Amino acid sequence: PLYLTTSEGVLFFTAKPAHGLPFGGHFNTRTAWYVGDSWRVRPNFTFNFGVRHNRESNMFAKGAPAIPQLERFGAGRGNVPEFPWHAFSPQVGFAWDPTGTGKTSVRGGFYLAYEMNIFNNALFDEFARIATGIGPTVFDETFIVDPQGNPIVVPISSVPCPLAVEGDYTCLEGVPIGTALADIGRIHAAVQSAYAAFFPKYNPTSGISEFTNSNGNTFGGQFPGDYRIPYSMQFNIGIQRELAKNTVLSVDYVRIRGVGLPFMLVDNERRRDSAFFNEAAARSSIGARIGVAPAAVNPQTIGNFIAARTAAGLSTTIATFSLANDTIWPGVSDLTRARLIQGGFSMYNGLQVQLNGRFTKDGMMSKFALGDHQIINGMDYTISYALSRAEATSGSPRQEFITNTTTNNVRYNRDFGPTVNDRTHLFGAGLIIGTIGGFNLNPTIRFGSAPPVTLTVPFTDTFAVANNIFTTDINGDGGTGTSARGDILPGTNVGDLGSKIGSWQELNAVITQFNNTYAGTLTPHGQRLLRAGIFSEAQLRALGAFVKPIQLVPEGNPWPFQGRFSADIRVTRPISIKERFRIEPYLEVFNLFNNTPK
Repeated sequence: PLYLTTSEGVLFFTAKPAHGLPFGGHFNTRTAWYVGDSWRVRPNFTFNFGVRHNRESNMFAKGAPAIPQLERFGAGRGNVPEFPWHAFSPQVGFAWDPTGTGKTSVRGGFYLAYEMNIFNNALFDEFARIATGIGPTVFDETFIVDPQGNPIVVPISSVPCPLAVEGDYTCLEGVPIGTALADIGRIHAAVQSAYAAFFPKYNPTSGISEFTNSNGNTFGGQFPGDYRIPYSMQFNIGIQRELAKNTVLSVDYVRIRGVGLPFMLVDNERRRDSAFFNEAAARSSIGARIGVAPAAVNPQTIGNFIAARTAAGLSTTIATFSLANDTIWPGVSDLTRARLIQGGFSMYNGLQVQLNGRFTKDGMMSKFALGDHQIINGMDYTISYALSRAEATSGSPRQEFITNTTTNNVRYNRDFGPTVNDRTHLFGAGLIIGTIGGFNLNPTIRFGSAPPVTLTVPFTDTFAVANNIFTTDINGDGGTGTSARGDILPGTNVGDLGSKIGSWQELNAVITQFNNTYAGTLTPHGQRLLRAGIFSEAQLRALGAFVKPIQLVPEGNPWPFQGRFSADIRVTRPISIKERFRIEPYLEVFNLFNNTPK
């Protein structure tokens, strides 16, 4: 695909002035109040409760215009959402000493917390709503226009390009970069010139919006008018016990459920989705290519076309027919894209164990002495272990930032599984050792099981990647726009490799099941062509428009999911200067043994 930016060195996402600049400001005041109390119900039982209220003056793009085109996806969705008045966060908890000796504590709690909105998410929304002309407008090859929506037209010399008069340069798809470079340069120069001339007279309240001008193909996504702010529910229950003097063991179960997190960018336009097939456009395009009327496009005439190319020594694939475009698979409407920020789900479950202790110089450390001098003055230690699972929609690793794509535009919450931050086992230990001469040694070690990997259907063909809607788009959702992504391998879910799939033998069993079930079949896009009577199934297979089998993995290969170990050490020497000042020089070495994750 071809991507162009309007950058001329001065780029802004928002229209308000700030920091001495004409644009780029976003102002938000965050206020909150909290009230709580602690009630000692019995001498050995304490109950805590409270409530917090949150308020943001400009969490979204307050004052920015609505986007009328989004109304087609639901009434009010084009409006700027408002922060709700009822953002109350309740909190309850208890602590109970079942023995009454002060050595055991059973504690638990619940807290509902609202997620605020980082600046990046909001500025992308405002940028799409204000008039175009001050920001990094980005076009792909399907739609290139000036700040007032007029097609940018330049002569194309490398290939015939009849749609260039409409700002459509899809003719350059698949052309070698060396052949198309001069044409790309002329398009880019024309775009830069048009926007540079417009910038000095920019008015954010007049002109067409960035969303309109780019036909929805904007940075980030839009918060719809019916957007609900996300929140998380945090639960914990645990026990703490003093095992001996200066030795405390804690065992806790923690569960955190995120609702509306992560921030998912879902293409409501469903661009290139197989559900939206323009048969007339497909027949017209193919007919013009093979030299017959649209109504005469059928397996026989296509067979004649393929035979003639073969006789001339030319190979023919599904890419030859240029069917992977927005005209034939237009989506819900005439928009290029309509990415709305919608909520996913996340979940953390963990059993956490921690042992904290201290050895004093009057106890065990008294054995470490050199004459009258104590070599080790004391030692504090912490040992921790967690058995846990961190999961999210699409396996998103960042809950607070927009997830650029989903793995399924239609049922985006179906793909739910471990994130790349997930570690089934986490072990850590650390010491703080006070030594002779006033030096402190602080070694730490960490061990974690390997993060999981998501398996996708690989694209192995040599034709242009946009055509993988006919080879890897198993669910038929069209992917992310100009090229379909490889869908999650059927029979698996997000993050299965390295978690549920624990060996090459298990992986090969999944691959074998895929090859027996899916390999050799048509994707939903291919099925639409077949049902329309345009191609025969044999022709689609001959053209490479089918799901390819996946090779098995040699089971003698090393298993890559090895635990990750690291060790650090820090040496400090606090120096007191009289009574008021203290400096603490230190030396710190990270990854002491130079372990490389495998």
